[in-house]
Amino acid sequence: MSKLAIIDIGSNSICMNIFQLNEDGSHRLIDEVKESVRLGDEFRNSDSLSEQKMELAISTLDFFIELSNALDVENTICVATEALRKASNREDFLQMAKTRLDLDIRLLSGIEEAYYDYIGAVNSMVLPDCLIMDIGGSSTEIVKVIDNEIVNSVSLPLGSIVVSQKFHLENKISGEMEAIMLSHIQSQFKSLDWIYGVDTLIGIGGSFRNLAKVHQKQENYPLDLVHNYEMKGSDAHQIFAKVAALTAEQRKKITGLSKDRADIFPGAMAEITVLLKLTNISNLRISGSGLREGLLYDWLLKDVKVNHDVFRFSLQNVMNHFQINENHAKNVWSIVQQLYNQLQSVLQIDHNCYQVLKAATMLHDSGISISYYDHHKHAFYVIINSRLFGLSHKELIMTAWIASIHRKNVMKVPIAFRNFLNADEIKTVQQLGVLLQIAESLDRRQNGNIYNVHCTVDKSNVAIRLSAKTHPGLELKNVENAKSNFQKVFHRHLIVEPQ
Repeated sequence: MSKLAIIDIGSNSICMNIFQLNEDGSHRLIDEVKESVRLGDEFRNSDSLSEQKMELAISTLDFFIELSNALDVENTICVATEALRKASNREDFLQMAKTRLDLDIRLLSGIEEAYYDYIGAVNSMVLPDCLIMDIGGSSTEIVKVIDNEIVNSVSLPLGSIVVSQKFHLENKISGEMEAIMLSHIQSQFKSLDWIYGVDTLIGIGGSFRNLAKVHQKQENYPLDLVHNYEMKGSDAHQIFAKVAALTAEQRKKITGLSKDRADIFPGAMAEITVLLKLTNISNLRISGSGLREGLLYDWLLKDVKVNHDVFRFSLQNVMNHFQINENHAKNVWSIVQQLYNQLQSVLQIDHNCYQVLKAATMLHDSGISISYYDHHKHAFYVIINSRLFGLSHKELIMTAWIASIHRKNVMKVPIAFRNFLNADEIKTVQQLGVLLQIAESLDRRQNGNIYNVHCTVDKSNVAIRLSAKTHPGLELKNVENAKSNFQKVFHRHLIVEPQ
């Protein structure tokens, strides 16, 4: 096991993520810290960083290093972006960091920053053909992705701080000032003739995360999860109109909006609004993974860089983290697959639930990491908070719910989650949950004794005949508990017997 710290010196904040890297290839975030230093504020009347601001940044970095030392971090990656790129005295700051902290800072180009944004997103989301947009304090990176590959990228001298300073957005924005600001931003984007032809924008960075949180609060969204959150472009336009009509002090009262961003949030929202309107993009998704995660995946994946099966990679990482009994999970998955494929006429599910069912099956014992007792209940919130990628938020809730009923067909899921799914989706959860109950019962020895099942269906019954290495007496006894649940959900009697 080792630990890796990744420090990002941005125009708005200095951030550090600390990751634990395990020998089995899994990784997890164990600490995260952020300080709003606002290096980008320095360029209002100067092209250099003041001594005061540099001292504040060095003091922040010193605190980060002390924290990483306390956590026994072996390796540190420290990068800086636009604020240092544009500072005329950047070499002085880099030397201060080296002399006083023994910290080597890598100054990224705008294109490198865009690249790591892409690496962070593509390894944690299933990306459609899209634009990726990262709004920093002093620069904005835009990447076009087709078939999971970068086809164009750019770094523009825009950003939440830059736009807010130029157009004095700490106050209410007049109609005249708004028109001038939007026209200025549009002139920057219009020079990019390659930004058209996709229907999804992937948003990265603090401003996008704040946008998602504001929208989630408005919608009473049940998940406290920003990564892979989906919105319509029209929702972003409405929130921009709302914040533009308020002063910075008034914006601080908006639920979901960070008080540290209240003065610069409208500048970022103006950029988002212009890009969405200019490109006619209607879908917006938020990525909780960006530059720092891109640097992590660059470190982990070595020469590969892009993992083309985000779901599989993520699922294995979660399984390793929770020390899942992989042999048992695979045995159960083998049986579940056979049941799922052979009982399609009974299930009558009109969409592919393969990944949802696989994730629920492989993680059904994840609650043991909390306690063996009631571990099926613990599995629900473990999975919801597991950083499992490649699933929509609805699919994540369905996965957690299915796993939580692998022993009983009753689980008191909070009403907000129930309301998030429609009646057909709840029915799907109940049906797949019963299949998981059956399969888990049939591997009660956890040694793969049952290696094949054969199902026959008629109007009144479903018969499952088992192929086993030894007589499945224990399994037949355990599966009795699932029969009444099967009857309730499928309205057929369940018959299970040896081949």
